[in-house]
Amino acid sequence: MFTRKEIMIFVIAVMIGLSLAWSCRLQAADNSTVKNIYPNYLLYNSTNSCVRGIVRLMIQLNPGLANAPVPPAVQQQMIGHCSCVMDKIRNELTIQEYFANMHDYQWLKELWGSHGQKCFDDGYLNGMGIRPKGPLQERDIPEDNGTPVEIPEFSAEVLPNLS
Repeated sequence: MFTRKEIMIFVIAVMIGLSLAWSCRLQAADNSTVKNIYPNYLLYNSTNSCVRGIVRLMIQLNPGLANAPVPPAVQQQMIGHCSCVMDKIRNELTIQEYFANMHDYQWLKELWGSHGQKCFDDGYLNGMGIRPKGPLQERDIPEDNGTPVEIPEFSAEVLPNLS
């Protein structure tokens, strides 16, 4: 019926299978403790929102970048920065605290702004040209040269010929 060789292969396969099943067995865990695990959708959405915010900031500071595609190396740098921010938030707040305040825009803006500044200072966005020179008062703002601006008054019936 079966040859000796087939029986030996079957016995060895069963022994290997049993040893693998024994070594990979699952152990029960205590499910009564509250876990501080941020769900994947929250991490993904938060990181993408952060990247969009950085892109908006870059366009605000350099309008010439408005329709330019973001190079992959810059995308990686932005994702690294946003992951740093999310890690700092996860280390500071439990998921319950984050969910409790998640719909408070002002709280969220201050939280992401403060941690974003820490990651910015750590150098995650170095070389991207978005670091402002300082507070608005210290920047080089051109002075008004005092040229008077005359605003013509038009009546509703007569409009100037602009052609």
